[in-house]
Amino acid sequence: MVKGLAEDAVKRLMGVRRTLDEHTALLNKQGERLDRLETTLSEHTTVLEEHTARFDRLETVLAQILARLPERP
Repeated sequence: MVKGLAEDAVKRLMGVRRTLDEHTALLNKQGERLDRLETTLSEHTTVLEEHTARFDRLETVLAQILARLPERP
């Protein structure tokens, strides 16, 4: 009887180990995906910052142009 219980316990532990390994693999895949998304988001943020800087320069140029235009009566 003890032998049967021990064998059952070993089978259960092997099943738990397999499930844990599967979950670990899934978590690793999700971690890799999050890393890729973080990289993409960082790239997009860089592009947006470049556009913001460009718009700021354009705004400055437009303000200078408007300052030079004569006012209408």
